[in-house]
Amino acid sequence: MLKLSMDQLRVGVPLPWDVHDGAGQLLLRRGYVIERDSQLEALVARGMYVAAEALKPAKPVTAAPAEQRFDPFWLWQDVTNKLARVLRSGLDEPEFPLRVRKLAEAVQTLVERNPDAALAALVLLEKNPYAVVHSLHVAVVCEILGRPLKWDPQQRLSTLCAALTMNVAMVELQTVVVSQRTPLTPEQDAVIKAHPTEGVARLEAAGVTDALWLKAVLEHHESPDGKGYPAGIRDMAEESLLIRTADVFAAKVAGRANRKPMALNDAAKMLFVHESARQNRIVGLLIKELGIYPPGTIVELANEETAVVVKRGTSAKTPMVYSLINAKGFPMLDTVRRDTEREEFAISRVVPGDNFKIAIDVNKIWTPLSR
Repeated sequence: MLKLSMDQLRVGVPLPWDVHDGAGQLLLRRGYVIERDSQLEALVARGMYVAAEALKPAKPVTAAPAEQRFDPFWLWQDVTNKLARVLRSGLDEPEFPLRVRKLAEAVQTLVERNPDAALAALVLLEKNPYAVVHSLHVAVVCEILGRPLKWDPQQRLSTLCAALTMNVAMVELQTVVVSQRTPLTPEQDAVIKAHPTEGVARLEAAGVTDALWLKAVLEHHESPDGKGYPAGIRDMAEESLLIRTADVFAAKVAGRANRKPMALNDAAKMLFVHESARQNRIVGLLIKELGIYPPGTIVELANEETAVVVKRGTSAKTPMVYSLINAKGFPMLDTVRRDTEREEFAISRVVPGDNFKIAIDVNKIWTPLSR
């Protein structure tokens, strides 16, 4: 039996061997995952032993081969590319409704397999072309919130189709406006006010017959206080309210020429302040699902390291994080997982995204965590 040292073990990675204690009794079976640094330290201090013949030929298995993993960011980019083609030229094709449904199903797969990566993508991935990526952002938020609402898959699917096509009547203008620092012209304002009605007309002409899909597009700028458009109604469908809430939230996260992007948690808080008086229950759900430190948030730890939040934890204040910059301000050679339940690694503050300048390898961090 050979005694294991700390550098032969990794938190979050399945054990490649059966592990025994000093008396030779089985302690942990192969495949067991040590979840925290404190647990690992306690086990090493106790003494962990492996049969020599098992240790010698074995190499720690960190993950399945890359080609066998689910890659959330490849899927994200694939949906972005296909959605761009659909919104710009697909309305004239006979299979337009089917193509949009396939993209909505891909969003459902993304959220089901790795919801934390989907949230991180809202913050960390390229936000251009804005008109396309914004619709994808809204669809992702709708799917994340539609699940705890207990909506059936078909109801969620129709809502996602509406989110992906809500701005089909103003794609080109939306691309211009996001980079515009001057106020809207009267002509631009007229197009924006008319785009829900015009969007429904274009979708119907393209073969969309799903009533829920069409209604959600028509009402996605209405408001519970009756101050929305195009009809100024109060009793909007819940699917429309979900898209409206996700639309406002995603716009704050993305930012534009005349305002900086907001952190996910700050955008949710601001939305809550503005919407709570209108009894929009979707906002409360949004805050609950995102947590205090949503994935993709950059944080400073008590030991002065800078880390990225990777996964929401069982406690809102103790998410999974990977440190990227050490206490002296230098980038780490490799990301290091930190247990935020430990005092020295507790989160002390959120770091504004525009103050964080190093690139994050999202595939290296999130892809191995996909289901």
